Amino acid sequence: SMLLVLACCGGFSQFNAESRADKLWIPQGTRAQDDEAAYTVHFPPGSRFVNILLEAKTGDALAKPFLEDALALHNKVEELSYEGTNLRGICIEQSGNGHPCFITSVLGAWEYNNVTLAADTNPLATLNGAGYSDETLRRMLGSATLDAAGNVQIAKALSITYLNQLNRKLDGGDYSDPVGEGWEEVLLDMLGCNNPDCTDDMCTCSYASEYFTVYAMATRSWSDAFGEVIQGDVGLINAAFMIMIFYLILNLGGLCHKINSRALLAFGCVLVIVAAGASGYGLAMWLQFDFTPVHSVLPFVILGIGVDDAFVIMNALDRTDPTLSVTERMAQAVSHAGVSIMVTSLTDFVAF
Repeated sequence: SMLLVLACCGGFSQFNAESRADKLWIPQGTRAQDDEAAYTVHFPPGSRFVNILLEAKTGDALAKPFLEDALALHNKVEELSYEGTNLRGICIEQSGNGHPCFITSVLGAWEYNNVTLAADTNPLATLNGAGYSDETLRRMLGSATLDAAGNVQIAKALSITYLNQLNRKLDGGDYSDPVGEGWEEVLLDMLGCNNPDCTDDMCTCSYASEYFTVYAMATRSWSDAFGEVIQGDVGLINAAFMIMIFYLILNLGGLCHKINSRALLAFGCVLVIVAAGASGYGLAMWLQFDFTPVHSVLPFVILGIGVDDAFVIMNALDRTDPTLSVTERMAQAVSHAGVSIMVTSLTDFVAF
């Protein structure tokens, strides 16, 4: 048995994880797959984004001190570097807005230049004279108030959006963009988003500013949030395993009973279940099945099914005549429990 388990576990040498959504959730060999592949050839995904929202603590987001502090934040973004690559090295180029990179912000009215903004005695008039449409102003400013002529009068928030190149590559069964993800991580760390200031109902980045509160979101933010939640559940999953094992030990005969204690037997049952699960995973990998997120929840299911089978066998053993030999009692127990186990195993096989 152990040699068979070891042979099956050798399949882990063929381990390959698959987490691409288009491979996991879209049926393979369908028209949808072919259309998606044809579209990607001609229009490959080519951008990442970072959106920074600056909300005025008090007053107007278009006041000169606010704008100067916002421009100072932008300059810090410019200075960030990951493995020698800065903003200008990864951004999508678009000239004509005062910056070689594709940036969407009202700070473009001053060409992202500290000297130009410092010398401006009427920033509001400069912004209204920059030629932005009403729709564009409302997209770049939060809670903006415009007069009948389309001139902005006041705003409560200001956004800065950076569009960067997507240089993703296939890494095993998933796509990765090491430079883009790394630069975004450095940016979020600089803004203090990895160490946020939280109240009862919301969190903000801990970037220090007298004039505004910072909120930020990048392409990697979704995966960061999901990863943090999943990582927090790992402890709960391990606790569930321990509770189930402890329950097994107690219900097979008691932990401290001098005669009926079956703690070692329960431990042996757990080892058999683990060996069976590992063999199943290994055999699947020998057959070139990919490891997907669904497989990560199967150990809990396998343990539950295995524990149930252990209860069935031990209950059948307890119902046999204690005057019989151990061999005869085991034969009778398995003959009675085997049918039930076979039926449940077949239904589980079909279901899962």
